[in-house]
Amino acid sequence: MVKAARPINRPAAADTAATDVAATESTTTPGGTHWVAVKEMTWVSDSWRLRQGAQMYDQRNLTREEVLRECNLWRRVCDPPHTAIVHLHACYVERSRVFLVGDLMNGGSLWDVLVEKGRRGVGPAAALAATRCLLDGLTHCHARGVLHRDVKLGNLLLSESANSESVKLADFGLSARMDAAGGVWGGVCGTPAYMAPELVRALTGPTGGGDVSGRARFTPAVDTWAAGVCLLCMLCGGMPFEDPLTAQRQAPPGRPLPDSFFTSRLERCLRVAAAAVAKSRRGRGNIGRGVGDSKL
Repeated sequence: MVKAARPINRPAAADTAATDVAATESTTTPGGTHWVAVKEMTWVSDSWRLRQGAQMYDQRNLTREEVLRECNLWRRVCDPPHTAIVHLHACYVERSRVFLVGDLMNGGSLWDVLVEKGRRGVGPAAALAATRCLLDGLTHCHARGVLHRDVKLGNLLLSESANSESVKLADFGLSARMDAAGGVWGGVCGTPAYMAPELVRALTGPTGGGDVSGRARFTPAVDTWAAGVCLLCMLCGGMPFEDPLTAQRQAPPGRPLPDSFFTSRLERCLRVAAAAVAKSRRGRGNIGRGVGDSKL
């Protein structure tokens, strides 16, 4: 349990970096008393990470710069607050760690919901309600100049269990500020099953749209693609793409994965999704109305 040393409505500058130990705390604000979640983060030095050969973006090996970026970008998308984004109330700094105080999300993640339901999916109505919340949140992030870069079901949290309209976007550890052209160059990162084709192909360098060092150009389309993968996964009960990064690495050197690698899998998922919508319409009256193929 972490005791708040300062008012929750006055964020302090974060100064350290990263693990993910969570706790809960009752906090009093001008609006009353409510429960929040507390994420504890510690940091490592650049020299230690180099000596250990530790991977970048590993939550156990984040540097001071990386945790500062997460805190600052999370704060940026919470100003003004948005109903589809987990709100960052404050950052509290101690000598070698920082505590991030955010909304308490009691309902778990959409991935938890999907695992519980098995391969049946969550149903068209719930899937579209959750996707609308996600797209609203992403639109707000992009308007604030922030790319999330790790949109996935595990980062979509529910404030209320079994209520798909209570979905909020969380975890800004891989986020980045967009440049004046509306994107950012960076090393390929994120969760492979949700990665857009342009990220996967960037590993081949300029041939696949990356630069000579294999970095990719991230744009809002990358987050939108991942949102589409989330929707299909919720409708179909399974991932359209298991690990396109591995497939790209196994391809002949310098040869990007063909369009057919992605389109064939998408078409298969769309057929399953369309069948789920049709079944929902037949079995539950109006629940599937307005969820036509154009929506998918």
